[in-house]
Amino acid sequence: MKNAVIISDRPSLSVQLRFAIARFEAAADITELGLGDEELQLAEKKIADANIIILVLPDSVETATKLIQNLRRLTTTQLVVVGTVSSPQHLLKYMHSGADDFIDENEELATKIKESVTRTTRVDRDDIPRSSPLITVVGAFGGSGATLTSANLSILLARRFDTCGLLDLTGGYGDLVNHLDLRPRYSIKELCTNVEELDSEMFNNAITEHVTGVKVLAGSTAVDRSSFPGRDAVRGVVDVARSTLPCVVADLNRKAPFATDLVNASDVVVLLTGLNYSSAYATRRLLADWKNEGVNTDKTLVVANRCRRRGELGVDETAVILGRSISLSIKDDALAANVSVNCGNPAVDESPGSELARDMQSLFVTTMHALDGCGAPGTRSNPRLLAGCLSRLTKFASATFN
Repeated sequence: MKNAVIISDRPSLSVQLRFAIARFEAAADITELGLGDEELQLAEKKIADANIIILVLPDSVETATKLIQNLRRLTTTQLVVVGTVSSPQHLLKYMHSGADDFIDENEELATKIKESVTRTTRVDRDDIPRSSPLITVVGAFGGSGATLTSANLSILLARRFDTCGLLDLTGGYGDLVNHLDLRPRYSIKELCTNVEELDSEMFNNAITEHVTGVKVLAGSTAVDRSSFPGRDAVRGVVDVARSTLPCVVADLNRKAPFATDLVNASDVVVLLTGLNYSSAYATRRLLADWKNEGVNTDKTLVVANRCRRRGELGVDETAVILGRSISLSIKDDALAANVSVNCGNPAVDESPGSELARDMQSLFVTTMHALDGCGAPGTRSNPRLLAGCLSRLTKFASATFN
């Protein structure tokens, strides 16, 4: 626990929490913030980078719930609420709003914080399943924003899983590294050339790590638009990536010869469309092609990107054209997108309060729910955390009603 943020309007309890954290982690960098919206907005970067956020509950349940929801939109970091509750319904409301854990302020804070961190420890490397979750991001048309989406989504997944693999499978000269301002030494081309000898050690040597923990396997590092890697070679690279890392995101070109294979192998597919006729019909054709090739499109999340433009179709109207619902809409936030693309600073890291970052956070939550629903390895809710919450609810009810 390197960075901790305490959000409170009760100075005395803040001091107790600071000492409690110091007892558990002496080297922790602790930031204290008030409950004001303006102060929280100014500290968005601190909140996004924190390993744990401790929110001291205000007196109003509605205010507390709103704060939890706003914090959860900003970050996937562990969020612990501290205070007292007058009913189990209030505790459940906090948990449903996005809190990871609750600590009664009258308990031994240092012990309870340590227990909370232990309960919600992220996936351990030794516990990486043999085949980790694979999320494929693909656009139904050129310029859909799939690479931008892949970069931002992988950072949020890295916060959840400690790290995340990001594969550039767009073919030709890889653009993904520019979105993360990376200078890779190797690319997927070298791995595909030696796929028969590929193992985890070789894979780890070929990837380039971003400061956020995302591990990128670059597309071709030279201007080579002649061909895509072979289907068997790509399958071998993806298999090794899934056996090496706890989660993998693939930025896919829909025209790649291995596209159908990869979509079939994915746990969740994020398919980007637009709210206009040409994009909607292109998406409809792609879904029909996948279905004809035996792809289970039930695991596909259709996401409308760059929304809220003048003259666009409505979400419901686009859904009628597609013959299926749209899972999520991402607003057209040109400023945050341009900074993300041109400066190599993804919005969820550089400007977590922007509309683009908030919508990417919503996409992350939707993706995690889809992974949980399909039973993907490593994505189930932490049973120890749930057991702890249920235990506290049981004790609360027993003390209140007996």
